[in-house]
Amino acid sequence: MDLGRALEDIAEIHRQIAKAEVYRGYRSAPFAASAAIGLAAAWLQPAEFDLDPVGFVSYWLLIAACAAFVGGSEIIYNYVVHEDAAQRRRTRCVVALADSPIVRPSSA
Repeated sequence: MDLGRALEDIAEIHRQIAKAEVYRGYRSAPFAASAAIGLAAAWLQPAEFDLDPVGFVSYWLLIAACAAFVGGSEIIYNYVVHEDAAQRRRTRCVVALADSPIVRPSSA
């Protein structure tokens, strides 16, 4: 067996183990703050967006980006500051699962 194939097999084993583990990187406070941003943005949304679809979409894309950053801020912070190599691998696996076909609707 060559070394490259062995390393790929080990990486696959690590991915499967990470899928089965409970990920503790999500915390409620950042996600609650993200929800609060959305609610505040809905309450503060300018009335002129009723007639301006481009402004409406731009506004909500900006709000979504801010809320996603706030919601993921603790994950990013822990990844950069506290996690070792194994924990970083697990975090990357969990974030990659968020983009999996189970979460993301298929284009078919």
